[in-house]
Amino acid sequence: MADAFKTTSESGLDKEFEDLTISDNQIQERIVLKSSDDEIFEVDEATARQILTPAALLVKDSHVKQAAVPVKGKILAKLIEYCKKLVDGAVSSSGEYHLRKWEAEFMEVDQSTLFQIMMAA
Repeated sequence: MADAFKTTSESGLDKEFEDLTISDNQIQERIVLKSSDDEIFEVDEATARQILTPAALLVKDSHVKQAAVPVKGKILAKLIEYCKKLVDGAVSSSGEYHLRKWEAEFMEVDQSTLFQIMMAA
């Protein structure tokens, strides 16, 4: 009888662990971005790839990639916000209007900031 209980418990746990299994596609490497004024930002790899060229990624060690981005922290934060929206939003035809509206609101900044964003792009 104890064997029957053990078998049932193990199969129940196996089922729970199957539900918690994370595929490789769900795990993204984190990239550390450092601005010209030494602010540090940690972003997922997909967002970093929107900001950087592959050659700009520097491998610090086997687990952490980092890149220096030649813009001030304030501008890098705006770039990260924009790129994250693009990555997270994976725009569909129906969502394109909302993205354009969000972009218009996002770009409502002073002229100096707008210029710096354009130069960073």
